[in-house]
Amino acid sequence: MTIIYLLLFFISLLLPIYSLINKKYKEEIWLFVFYISVSIVNLGYCLISISSTLDFALLANKISYLGNIIVIICMLFLIAKISGYDLSKRLKLGTVIVAIIMFSLVATTGYLDWYYKSVDLVNINGSYKLVKEYGILHPVYLIYVIINFILMILFITFSIKKKKVKSSKLLGLMITIICCNIGMWIIEKIVPFDFEFLAVSYILSEFVFFFIYWILEDYVHIDEISKTKTILDTRLCIDVLSMSSEEKVKVILNSVKEDISISNREMDILKLLLENKKRKDIAIELNLSENTIKTYTRSLYNKLEINNREELFLILDNNKQSLDL
Repeated sequence: MTIIYLLLFFISLLLPIYSLINKKYKEEIWLFVFYISVSIVNLGYCLISISSTLDFALLANKISYLGNIIVIICMLFLIAKISGYDLSKRLKLGTVIVAIIMFSLVATTGYLDWYYKSVDLVNINGSYKLVKEYGILHPVYLIYVIINFILMILFITFSIKKKKVKSSKLLGLMITIICCNIGMWIIEKIVPFDFEFLAVSYILSEFVFFFIYWILEDYVHIDEISKTKTILDTRLCIDVLSMSSEEKVKVILNSVKEDISISNREMDILKLLLENKKRKDIAIELNLSENTIKTYTRSLYNKLEINNREELFLILDNNKQSLDL
């Protein structure tokens, strides 16, 4: 079992490493935290399997619980976002505080009998496992987990009802993630196993989330396109309001420095910004969240060396003035 846990731990490191190498963690921080938390869960299971003392096993168990709690809140935030709901900072903070309280219950293990009445370390075929007798506060954690999964299902349900997400396949994938994890979690509580199948379930979940974001082009390595700068005919007097979308894009690209590249997604957003569409409308049209649009817009503005939409249109106006001369 130890070898399997070790293998799963290394597999769980693939996406976090990919995110760091490609700097994708900046685009969707909660997805990156989700990847890290899955690795923490698997690290905890791996350490339990090689534990030689009960104290070390209890510490490893707390590590796995920490990862489990973070996994749950990350899944909640990600599913809410993909379902079209932009949770407020206050709501997210409250969720994190509740998660900290839940972990504090687990942290009492080894000191108080609130969460575990008793716990022993047993060796099964060369791999160690904790045998636990649950205490009076353990149902509190169970209720916490159930509530979070119910909230995830509600987000998806209301998203389907209000047609917030165009692709039903994405919602279907999220429902699959929830059902698999709930099913695995319930089975492990009812049927005693010598192996923690949640380790596999979480890894599958993170790859499904990666696939979902890949579909949305929200968490994918975007091939940078080379800028083809077309200089407009300087003999023409161009009114900004009458310029076509293609002409506006060409003018903006012509203002970008030679060593800067604009990504495909940034190009999509640039076109819609130049049509003076609101962030909410852009998010709906591109099937992304408003926070994601904000991230890409900020990146685009940095490349253009501007701070806001007014300065974006000022580039067009300045080009018009230079052409008039």
